[in-house]
Amino acid sequence: MNDHDSTDTPVKQDADDQPDRQSFPFLAAVIILLAVLAAIVVHWRADRGDFQVANMVTYVAIAVIYLTAVITYVTRRSAAPNTRVAVGIAALLLPLLIFASFRIDGVTGELVPRFSFRWAPRPDEQLPELEKQLNESSGLELEATSSDFSEFLGPGRNNRLSVTVNTDWESDPPVLIWRRRIGAGWCGFSTRDGYATTMEQRGPKELVTCYSMETGEPVWSHAVATRYDSTIGGVGPRATPTWDEHRVYAQGATGILRALDGRTGKLLWQVDLLSEYGITPAEDTESVTWGRSGSPLVVDNLVVVPYGGPAKGRCYSLAAYDKLTGKRVWRGGDRQVSYASPVLRTLCGVRQIVSVNADNVSGHDVATGKVLWEAEWPGDSNTKPSVSQPVVLPGNRVLLSKGYGGGAKLLQIEHRDGRWSAREIWADHRLLKTKFTNVTIFGKHAFALSDGILECVNWETGKRQWKSRKGHYRQGQILGLADSILVQAEAGYVALVEPSPAMFHQFAQLEALEGQTWNNLCYAAPYLIARNATEAVCYRLPTADGSPEASASTPD
Repeated sequence: MNDHDSTDTPVKQDADDQPDRQSFPFLAAVIILLAVLAAIVVHWRADRGDFQVANMVTYVAIAVIYLTAVITYVTRRSAAPNTRVAVGIAALLLPLLIFASFRIDGVTGELVPRFSFRWAPRPDEQLPELEKQLNESSGLELEATSSDFSEFLGPGRNNRLSVTVNTDWESDPPVLIWRRRIGAGWCGFSTRDGYATTMEQRGPKELVTCYSMETGEPVWSHAVATRYDSTIGGVGPRATPTWDEHRVYAQGATGILRALDGRTGKLLWQVDLLSEYGITPAEDTESVTWGRSGSPLVVDNLVVVPYGGPAKGRCYSLAAYDKLTGKRVWRGGDRQVSYASPVLRTLCGVRQIVSVNADNVSGHDVATGKVLWEAEWPGDSNTKPSVSQPVVLPGNRVLLSKGYGGGAKLLQIEHRDGRWSAREIWADHRLLKTKFTNVTIFGKHAFALSDGILECVNWETGKRQWKSRKGHYRQGQILGLADSILVQAEAGYVALVEPSPAMFHQFAQLEALEGQTWNNLCYAAPYLIARNATEAVCYRLPTADGSPEASASTPD
């Protein structure tokens, strides 16, 4: 063997035969690490921003991690070609299999989806039909009482009652009166003389229903053949019915306005708002994505509701109908509707209807609907909806609040020499981010669930007093009492909280409901009625010593 033959000659390997230097390439590891860090950071800072945004970032991070891991594996040169192809096909089929097997039955207020098998019926579709009407001879005898919770957010629509309840629920706990299954919807209850009305979806029918507060048994119902169903927004009507004397007024999610005899459930008159301006519910969804949500306002001889119009046509902010006949009396304003309800207030000595619309707020003459004043309140009823009520405060000031990055604004309304104006006092996008809920006022302080966390703000100065993660009730609802706040947590339980500007303090907690709850509370002393999209419940709350049970009048 010569020297040439004994020389080691390196043999060139094919690229596919080269060993992997690492299971996950450096770039893939960096991408995954950044995705994880992004999810951690946005959740850590969520109370300063928006939990919905934090969850959206998390979903994107999960998708990036999944795709990065799959791509990294299927491009590994050391793995057998057949294995790589199999993994790639499996990675593609897995999401399709999940999509084929499950449906999204709505999402929470922070965009966490709720899944069900695609072949499973929805809860409201499993309920029996509930069409019942009383004849005049067996009709209810109704009289207004001081404890009536007669409309959305209570008498006067100010989300505040003068009732005092015992805060020690351990020694004197709330007593369960009844619990029952109910049709879908995000409405609250309103009451008259021991009877409670709400709206609900049962299969293809949207109902106004009346229940006995003492037993929970249905007394009467009225149905129309319509159904609202949204993947994100959920199923069913949204607006709480309004009592006026013995009549009930209700607006459904697809714009059907009804007047019913509250004694029998008999239909008095009905108006289809969408038919009035010639569009279908599907077309209305283009501009009012989450369903008609305005609770009818009864003022004088009128029933006033948000009106709207075609997505690319003439809009009216409000419309008023004769409360006895259903004949339209006037239309006012020129904006698309929001998800708030009109309120009757007095500003600068003038009684008027204040309305939060899709992209502004306006004051209207009661008799004609004419716009007296208006101010910018940016938004639209698709991506940045306005849901919260305007709050009129002493000194002719109006407090606005909303979620979706809106925050809060305080306006000064002025009326001089026949001219109206609305001047901004302060605005802060970090405060009172009331996504689905409303504020309640105690003196100089506004309390609200701000992106799901209870917050206290001095409304005169626009300064936050506190915002406590201990009060992370998520996207629920609140109702102010004389010296406490009832909080309906999104998870279903009810908390009783002290309205102190100094610090957060929860008195007590009641496991009232199970499951996602966006519905407003109803308190007709001493009965607390709560509901969500699947069940309703009634508790008798312990009253404070010396406090009359039937005293639900609004505070001064």
